[in-house]
Amino acid sequence: MPAKRLSMRKIKDALRLKWAMGMSNRQIASGTGIGRPTVAECLRRAQEAGVSWPLPPDLEDARLELLLFPPPPALRAQVRSSLAAGRCSLNRAVPPRNARALWRVSWENI
Repeated sequence: MPAKRLSMRKIKDALRLKWAMGMSNRQIASGTGIGRPTVAECLRRAQEAGVSWPLPPDLEDARLELLLFPPPPALRAQVRSSLAAGRCSLNRAVPPRNARALWRVSWENI
């Protein structure tokens, strides 16, 4: 089960403390109650999204969330067509060794 996402308030606090106050990730983690790896992940996502402090006044929470947590990319059309054609199916009664080989071959053809 995926972890519950942080509130935008905590994410904004982490960004502010890092870029406006110059605090370390460890200080931010202890001050906000967020784990140190989570602080680092938020900062990494913000840098990749091109977000800097101060945040633009017209940037709403929903837009910031989309920038930091973009939706996963859709499946490629080739994968969908291969699955629909049944070329990637492992629902056959084959020994595990052959199933692994079948898996490799089916994904190499996608």
